[in-house]
Amino acid sequence: IKSQLKHDAPYAWFLLHQSKQSPLFNQQSLDTLQERLDAYMECFILSQKAGDSLISTLNMSDWGAVYVAAHVGLVCEDKEALALAIASVQTQQQSIELSDALIEEGYASTKILLKELIQHENPWVRIGAIEVLKQQHITLHDDVMNTLIEDEAPEVQAAIMQLIGEYKLNTYKSMIEKALEHPDENLRYHATHAGCLLQIPQAYRTLQSFCFSPNPHLKNALGILYHVVKEEHILELLHEVSKKIPSSRIKAYNLAMAGLPDAIPLLLKQMENIEDAKYCAEAFSIITGVDLEKEDLTRMEPLSDEEEELLMRTQKEDSWTSFYEDDLPLPDTALLTQWWQKHQNRFEKGVRYLSGKRFTQENLHEIITYGNQVQRYIAKTILALKYPQDVDLSDEIFHVDCSNKIVKRDNIHKAKQYAPRTGAYQAFLPQGHKDEARLLVNPFAYNTYNAGDKFTYEGLEEFDISLIEWRMREEGLK
Repeated sequence: IKSQLKHDAPYAWFLLHQSKQSPLFNQQSLDTLQERLDAYMECFILSQKAGDSLISTLNMSDWGAVYVAAHVGLVCEDKEALALAIASVQTQQQSIELSDALIEEGYASTKILLKELIQHENPWVRIGAIEVLKQQHITLHDDVMNTLIEDEAPEVQAAIMQLIGEYKLNTYKSMIEKALEHPDENLRYHATHAGCLLQIPQAYRTLQSFCFSPNPHLKNALGILYHVVKEEHILELLHEVSKKIPSSRIKAYNLAMAGLPDAIPLLLKQMENIEDAKYCAEAFSIITGVDLEKEDLTRMEPLSDEEEELLMRTQKEDSWTSFYEDDLPLPDTALLTQWWQKHQNRFEKGVRYLSGKRFTQENLHEIITYGNQVQRYIAKTILALKYPQDVDLSDEIFHVDCSNKIVKRDNIHKAKQYAPRTGAYQAFLPQGHKDEARLLVNPFAYNTYNAGDKFTYEGLEEFDISLIEWRMREEGLK
């Protein structure tokens, strides 16, 4: 059981993560997968609490391993397991694994840890902390926001752009506008997305640079494009994308994002080619809401060897092939054509549809409740862009430290011991200073004030309370 568990628990997280992006799953399916993951983790935790740890058996480069180690470390208060998880974060996915574990544990239990992680030297760890705060709608102090906006890693700046857009933080519009011209493509895209959410005109123009040429953000950009332009420009944009992007998969996806039933005959025609059938049927379903398997519209006869070879080759050749395309149902084009002939009167030409429903707030909320994961994601995007509402943020403000607060030296214990060369009190050495270890052993003046209190000391300049003082205060050291 233990030998299998070390593989099954991480894989259960990976399966849940992938399913969140697949049209093969809805919210009920995800709840089932979450229950399965919870059961595996309960076994892992029971073993850990019994003194028979499985953490050392994990391959930390495997999908889901960081989540498992972090989750066990948090629940069992195992500092070594948690440290291993944090040290293993090297990719965007591992950052998501870490944030998932922290979100499950809850903000109250991870608040102090998040203060460390958001300043971690590894940008992917900082991004994980930002994601936790974003998901839990925690209000960030202005100084925290400004620090993250000016972070040296463009990936971190991109993450904070996502938070600004989702929270509708209009006070940071100027920061968004500046990032729209950043040379880093990833940061520029996320600033564009945030700018569209904040209805910044310049962002609409920048968005088009991601829609008419191959780039990693093309699909996401197309998912935004048709919801921020005037209706009369949609057909023109459809034609422009089709002309400039050679991938037939992108052409089908583009039609689905526009949501016009006028495109259904084109999809049905393209579907006659076996190599195009699956993703064209997916686009058909996004517009009409039809479930091919539930309505028995799938092909019954198995694929021939030649057809299978053709499918595999064309999937490999197109970089826009979805990771779930193999699992999509293969449509029976004749049956799907008959279905359309029978139901097309439900759809009005020139009117846009998602999952067979018009773009009203009520319909979009219904799709979020009952639709598959792709439909739910599109519905959430449309709601955020076309019907913007303020995010309900927590009343608690997240502070990282008090190093930004000006403190004067008046009434501080007049210790005569100074740090070498700097002339500053040792109690205020910056984190990482060569004398930090010695100071931690001899914290001679920590009980003379509280962080954030205002002090003055005649004849000496202003200075900042250091991160060391904050950490010692948080740990209750005197």
